[in-house]
Amino acid sequence: MAPSDETAKTYTLDEVKEHNTAEDCWLVIGNETNGGPKVYDVTKYMDSHPGGRDVLEDVAGEDADESFEDMGHSEEARNIMKKYLLGELKLTEEEKAAMALKKEKAKGSSSSMTLILLIAMIAIAIGIYTQVIQKS
Repeated sequence: MAPSDETAKTYTLDEVKEHNTAEDCWLVIGNETNGGPKVYDVTKYMDSHPGGRDVLEDVAGEDADESFEDMGHSEEARNIMKKYLLGELKLTEEEKAAMALKKEKAKGSSSSMTLILLIAMIAIAIGIYTQVIQKS
């Protein structure tokens, strides 16, 4: 059963990392936009996961928030998670800074990819335009 806010236990990232197998699978899901990072023990949910147990094994003992959010999980999935909540993730200042840097780099690489795609599309459009003009 999920702990109440008053009795929520806290865990460190090092503690979560110790639970990184299919037989003992913890993960972190959550961020500043949805109540902060929380620790879940999904060991008993492995065989019930609609995406298969491998999906959970791949992120066992890790921060799985980005993977979870990228999949666009439903409200039903978020409600199911509540059964497996252990508590809050307690981050050191260094871990907070590292997570923020990781997110900024991810945003930067996404922006860079968008720029590259935009330039490629413009180049293709110019190429097509010049061929149409030459044929006229």
